[in-house]
Amino acid sequence: MASRIPRNLLGRFLNRRTLCTAPDQSARVPYSPAELQVGPAMLKRITSEHQKEGRTFILPLGDEDAVETMLKPLHTLVNTGVKPQFLLDAFVKRSELFKALVVNGEKSMQVLELLVETCGMTFEDAMRMLASYSDELLSVSKESIFERMSVFFNSGILAGKKMGKVVRRCPAILFTSDGKNMGKLIEGLTSFFSRGEICAMLENTPEIALMNLTDLEEKYEYIYFMMRIEGDEFKQCSTWFSKDLEEIMNRHEFLQKVGKYTTPDPKKPQYKMENPVLSRILDLSDIQFATDVAGVSMEEWTIYQALLAKQKEMADKERPYERIKPSQRKAYERRHKEAAKKMEHQLE
Repeated sequence: MASRIPRNLLGRFLNRRTLCTAPDQSARVPYSPAELQVGPAMLKRITSEHQKEGRTFILPLGDEDAVETMLKPLHTLVNTGVKPQFLLDAFVKRSELFKALVVNGEKSMQVLELLVETCGMTFEDAMRMLASYSDELLSVSKESIFERMSVFFNSGILAGKKMGKVVRRCPAILFTSDGKNMGKLIEGLTSFFSRGEICAMLENTPEIALMNLTDLEEKYEYIYFMMRIEGDEFKQCSTWFSKDLEEIMNRHEFLQKVGKYTTPDPKKPQYKMENPVLSRILDLSDIQFATDVAGVSMEEWTIYQALLAKQKEMADKERPYERIKPSQRKAYERRHKEAAKKMEHQLE
């Protein structure tokens, strides 16, 4: 796959990947003093190491202006305190990072600086994130990334380490959806939760900001009105918003059938205390849910799910059998005879 250097650079930047095994790191030739300084020797060493792994980078090293443009972000990183040894190792291990900083140096630096300033990251940590999501982060503007972050700032999550934890848990909040849509969703959640509860949910499960509000409303209403579960338990549950409503209903109804869940009654608060909390109902795997929460075997839970699926399949049909009018009976029988003959000639 070939991609061109930015307009102000000449030549081609070619990145071809082939199946290969990683070279033995212990067998690598130590970096020379010249390679440990930002310059053409460093670029040559990086491209040489990738060549050994079957990836070819062709850089316009004969063009002084192009080389200066490619090296500018590397100089900036070293001036901030990033060690040249780290740069070399990072670029050799992650070709995506090398390509991002050489091809889109200015924009890459904007992203790195934003992550450092707002998420309490070091430049090294920010580079690791850029290496993993270079295409996504470079496809959006710095302003739009900050707009998405602002949704979390406005919800009570502080810039710095707290925001850094949020971004690490769900990097997609930086480049997926739209800041305005995310803001509308959070505002919609205030109809169900307090600001404090929303802040806690965003901190623990930031991907909730990327969901569809209508879907969230349906799930919330079922859990709140049918299961009689309130806000505090939503904060501790990490999957209520991502599970299908049908799966939530199935688990709830199954627990009722096996006597492990009783709909709470304000006049009988002891029932609420005896019920499993929402996180145990929804967050656990099927086998843990069956054995630890419902107190049955995995086989029983599987059979129950299969029966529900069969019932749904039957309900989706207008009739559980094909209705044949008397005037169409002969055509129906002929059609089935022809199908039966075809089946006779089919090999197992």
